[in-house]
Amino acid sequence: MKRAGCGAPGKVRMPASAALLSPEAGAASQPEPVFVTRRDAPIDRDALGGALAEAYFQPSFDPDADSVDTQMREYRRRIAYLVTELLESREAAADADLRDLVTTCILPSMSGNSNVDIEIRNGTLMAINRI
Repeated sequence: MKRAGCGAPGKVRMPASAALLSPEAGAASQPEPVFVTRRDAPIDRDALGGALAEAYFQPSFDPDADSVDTQMREYRRRIAYLVTELLESREAAADADLRDLVTTCILPSMSGNSNVDIEIRNGTLMAINRI
């Protein structure tokens, strides 16, 4: 059944070493789909992330909610993190998430000839240095 406000998911071919479990099959509190695979399975991360987002994204139409585009962008970011964590590691997912946030949030506010070092240690912002 197609959910209101969602596009029809595209077809993604996955090896038999992978499975997508619906949240209904698992715990009732599980808000995201459960995807299981072998780490060495040849899965296209972008295709999987896109298919999951199209299949499971449900926008909020609450008056206080962000726009549907903003909600979808955040949902795709979370899915990308989960897929990278599943297929590679938590560290790879955190690194990719950080690169994406820097690219989308920090770089647009900088001029083309600026150089900045940002240092974070043990979860604390230590320094922002213009060079």
